[in-house]
Amino acid sequence: MINIELVLIIIFLSGLALVIGLWLWLWRRLVRMNSSSPTESPLIEPSGLKKEDNQKSSSEIEKTKLVVHGLLKNLESHVQTLLDNTTRYGSNLDEHASQLKKAETLATIQQVEQLLLQEVETMKSSTYRYQQQLDDAQKKLKEQEKILEKLSRDANTDFLTQVNNRAAFDKRLNEEFARYKRYGHIFSIILMDLDFFKDINDTYGHLAGDRVLRAVASLLNDEKRASDFLARYGGEEFALILPATDSNSALVVADKLRKKVETTTFRYENYSIHTSLSAGITTVLPEDATSIDVLKRADDATYEAKNKGRNQVVVK
Repeated sequence: MINIELVLIIIFLSGLALVIGLWLWLWRRLVRMNSSSPTESPLIEPSGLKKEDNQKSSSEIEKTKLVVHGLLKNLESHVQTLLDNTTRYGSNLDEHASQLKKAETLATIQQVEQLLLQEVETMKSSTYRYQQQLDDAQKKLKEQEKILEKLSRDANTDFLTQVNNRAAFDKRLNEEFARYKRYGHIFSIILMDLDFFKDINDTYGHLAGDRVLRAVASLLNDEKRASDFLARYGGEEFALILPATDSNSALVVADKLRKKVETTTFRYENYSIHTSLSAGITTVLPEDATSIDVLKRADDATYEAKNKGRNQVVVK
């Protein structure tokens, strides 16, 4: 005779493990999805996002919330059913054990054994159905996770140049400033403004201007250091955050980028277009109360570079 009690105990523990694993897995997924959503900056108000982009993101997030909520309610129902079935199987096991004690013939014992085998098969079938539910839920959650990841990328990417946008820059700047205040890790900022960019639009058209902006963004992205954070700051302006970098080292980086832009020929249709950039540099200081203080100093340095004749770098 097979050890029916041992088999039922194993199946019961498997069902219990499935329930616990299900909730833990869902919790981790929801935490990851929540952490991937863009967060607002406490020091600099996020900007650079179009109103329709915000509405689209909000709509997609609401749809995802509804899908995940529906999955949770559906799985909660199935988990409760599993628990109810487990309780019922336990009661049946007690009843069969009582019958086994009273059995006086081999036929009666074999009858109890058949009942227990039926219970085992029912439990196995139920466990399989719940595993299928879990697999379906996992598939749907992965689909929603991809949607949220894309929304997160879109919310932090400039639609024209495909580098980080102003909102992403503000967020990263706040993070670097908070790290400086807590650990003393310095950082520098380079603000870069393309010189006479309006003339490019007026002479060759706005499509040419867009092409130049995309090309400059790609050039800066290729030439920057791996640890640096590049963003389109607005219009024809780009910003670079340089962690663990003082103003002297930032000056070397900025001048390298300035020379690269100056010596590059940007092409649009049959036109060869040249441009240059003016850059302002600053490093975070102990007297800076917020990240806005750092940003304003870099902005002032950029204006000074333009006022001094453009195509140069100023450190403040």
